[in-house]
Formats: sequence, structure tokens, C-alpha cells
Amino acid sequence: MTADEAATKPAKGKGRKRGRPTTYTKRVGEKLCLELEAGASLREICAREDMPSTSTFYQWIKHNEEFAERYADARALQAILLDDDLQAIADDSRLDYRTVERDGHAVEVVDHEHIQRSKLRVDTMKFRMMKMAPRLYGDKVNHEITGKDGGALEIRWAEPEELAPEDREAAGCGG
Repeated sequence: MTADEAATKPAKGKGRKRGRPTTYTKRVGEKLCLELEAGASLREICAREDMPSTSTFYQWIKHNEEFAERYADARALQAILLDDDLQAIADDSRLDYRTVERDGHAVEVVDHEHIQRSKLRVDTMKFRMMKMAPRLYGDKVNHEITGKDGGALEIRWAEPEELAPEDREAAGCGG
């Protein structure tokens, strides 16, 4: 080490940051979210020394609304990346068959294990995508209100005196 390098290097124990980040900073939070968007898992990211532990990460989410929103956006963008991965798995049939030897001849047979593994991967990705970006990938839910025996809903106006006492109270008309 040169004399110039030694002069600019912090003395042992002074000026050095040690350990993982515990206090939220926008720089570290943004770096974490960018890595999520690129496809890294939260577990992989939080295992690194330059990133917060998972417990610290959860505290950041709990106590910092801006970071929680940024994290939700990162997960939604990660879902779009998963969509591309999902399509690649579904389109890849290279390993759906394997060659085995039977009676001295090479025969191609279906590799059911590989196909089932691919199906599991696709199903898992679809589930994760639905949770990460429900507006884009979630099931559409319709709520219908129907009347008696599934018929049309009947709406009628009633004067308070026409209501039973418990209905008047529930409607805020007095008892």
C-alpha cells in the first residue's frame, strides 16, 4: 500500500461502516427494489452483507409507506418478468423426450418427470404473478346481488311508520 492510500484509508474502527444496513435509506431501498425487478428473490437479496436482513426489510415496509409503495411496484414489475419466463418454459419442449436403449435400439420416450416439473414451475409462477400483480394477473371476481330465489332484486321505498320497530332502528329512524 502506498503512503497516499494509507493516508486516505480510515483508521481501524474509525469511519468504517460495519455490518448490514439497519436504518432505511432511499439508496439502499431503491437498489433492493431494482434487484427485485430484475428477477432476484428477496431471500437472495437479503442474504447479502450490503443489504438489510429480512427482519430489517420487514420493519422498513412496516414503518415507511413510501418504501412499501415502491416495493409493491417492484413486485408488480417482477410479475411482468415472470410472465416472460413462464412463456419460455411453456414453449420449451427440448427435454420433453429422452432417448433410451431398448433391445439394442435407441428409442425416444416421453419424459413425464420433466413435463410435470415444467408444469409445476408454470403453476407456481402463475400463482406468484397473481399475488404480485392481482390487477394484471389475478382472477376477475364479479359480485352479483340477487333477490329472493335468485330473482331480480326488489327495491322499494317505505315510510318509517311502515317499517317494523327493529327495521326503523336499523335504518336510523328511531324506535
